Amino acid sequence: MALFTTGDVMRLVKGLGLELSEKTFSTWCRDGTVASIAGGGGTGNHRVFALMQLVGIGVAVGVRNTKQGCHTRYVKMVVSAFSEMSENKLAKMLEGEAIYFLTTGGKSVILDDNRTGDRVNVKRIYKAVMKLK
Repeated sequence: MALFTTGDVMRLVKGLGLELSEKTFSTWCRDGTVASIAGGGGTGNHRVFALMQLVGIGVAVGVRNTKQGCHTRYVKMVVSAFSEMSENKLAKMLEGEAIYFLTTGGKSVILDDNRTGDRVNVKRIYKAVMKLK
């Protein structure tokens, strides 16, 4: 199982050209918006994240960086949704044309088009995470 640190999260975000400060990410971890699988309980106890959590964080930050932005509750929902999905399921979904993340009517879906230009490219994020692996 590939494990990632806060440093990996920040490298992913920066590599994708997205904006997220370390302070904001730390706040998300402290308040439970993003839950690490280990660590974070004290000085020198570094937070550790699983691969699908990292994908979810990347997608959530991508949504947060769109024109419409999003609330931290939504960040939590996106990260949780990807965390609960298996890597195999996501990889299978991304084999076809379905690569853009969108929420509509309170549900998250992955679509094959980007008509509005502000949907998050999940395939791009997944590939970037795999490079960190």
